[in-house]
Amino acid sequence: MNMIESAYIESCDEEAFSSSLSMREPESAINISQCMNEFSSMDQDQIVVEYSKCNKSNAIKNILYQFQDFIQSSGDQIVIESISEQQGERTIAQVRKEFHNFSKKKKLNQSFLVSVLKSKRFSIHFEYFLKYYTIDWIQNGNIKNVKHHLLCIVFLQKCFEDTALIEKIIKYKKRN
Repeated sequence: MNMIESAYIESCDEEAFSSSLSMREPESAINISQCMNEFSSMDQDQIVVEYSKCNKSNAIKNILYQFQDFIQSSGDQIVIESISEQQGERTIAQVRKEFHNFSKKKKLNQSFLVSVLKSKRFSIHFEYFLKYYTIDWIQNGNIKNVKHHLLCIVFLQKCFEDTALIEKIIKYKKRN
């Protein structure tokens, strides 16, 4: 068995995951759907523990940058507009302007993430983005730590199922 095959076999093993979060596997060694299934099957306590281990990584920031890009420029305009129409008559330009105002002067960090998750206007867009766009972005992007990103995506999806998980997201406060 060569190195790639052994990395593939161990890539989504839960015990190996905890100890190898910081290691970078070759892209061919990661089976995204297998990892997503593995992370989705974790119970709530287990996923919170694993999420807290990758809390300091840039995965959340990368996901938020992609979401911002999805809303403001590259997202499917028809989808964004139809989701917004369910909440009231709004065009794509209005949605983008509202999101710009919502995100203006905010850094894309854990506090912004919590704001998006709790937002009545944008949480539904974020949930749609997580379900349908993130996997393509991971497959097509140049992401160094795919496992962290996948784990964060699954955790965020679970936040929509159980809003108590939102409180587990650590928000850092500015020092005076």
